[in-house]
Amino acid sequence: MRYLGCKATLIEYIQKLFEDKQLFVEGSTLFDAFCGTGTIAHHFKKYFNIVLNDNLHCATAFASGRLYASRCTFERLGFNPFDYFNGNDNQTIGFFSQNYAPALSGRMYFSDWNAGRIDYFRQQIQDWYENNSITEEENYYLLSALMESVSHVANVAGVYGAYLKTYVSST
Repeated sequence: MRYLGCKATLIEYIQKLFEDKQLFVEGSTLFDAFCGTGTIAHHFKKYFNIVLNDNLHCATAFASGRLYASRCTFERLGFNPFDYFNGNDNQTIGFFSQNYAPALSGRMYFSDWNAGRIDYFRQQIQDWYENNSITEEENYYLLSALMESVSHVANVAGVYGAYLKTYVSST
């Protein structure tokens, strides 16, 4: 994901610091105070119980989804939501279409097609969660997958403050 401030390059240093200070104690908790994409929490989840925090709810949702991914079975839903989404071409006019696509906003952060798909995915995930068809962990996992996907079709240079004048390749 294109995210300003990712701490991936710090993992080795943090790992060494924890080893030097003998902080790998069974049953310990790691508080990731500024979790962002959850890179640190994801790396250390095998050593610690994890508590996530960030000023941005989207950051804690994304990081939570990464942590919960292996536990998600979608048993209540009864089918694989990724197959379901990839097996249809549904679109919805919603927040992204109205604010970040050219047809309704004149902006080029996303193509009209991608914005409609994002709006559809987001609404469908919300509907499943509100109807108790997916668990809270599954909700966060699907939201994190959606955020990761959005990053791949976003027509931005990497910082979400400016859009490009032509669409980037989605391959």
